Amino acid sequence: MKIAGNVQPNENENENLDSPRVDDDDDAHHLLDLDKFNENIRKQRTEAFQCLERQAKRNEKSSDQIHHPVEKSTSVRIPVPAVDRGRVKA
Repeated sequence: MKIAGNVQPNENENENLDSPRVDDDDDAHHLLDLDKFNENIRKQRTEAFQCLERQAKRNEKSSDQIHHPVEKSTSVRIPVPAVDRGRVKA
């Protein structure tokens, strides 16, 4: 390293000494692993979405069997569970 004059930084000085040097083959290998990882995430999200749709259809079918269809402008009484009620001062 030169002390006086126009000092050009050494290529080795610019490298981060804490991080190991990775070859191009290793980079490609890591990218392939990352691609597989991302593809796996996409598949799991798609499968989860499809399972939620199936669950919603099952719940809707079950609800339709319990609650009969009503005409428009018909009043309907739905009981509110005690857990969902507010406190009543007596």
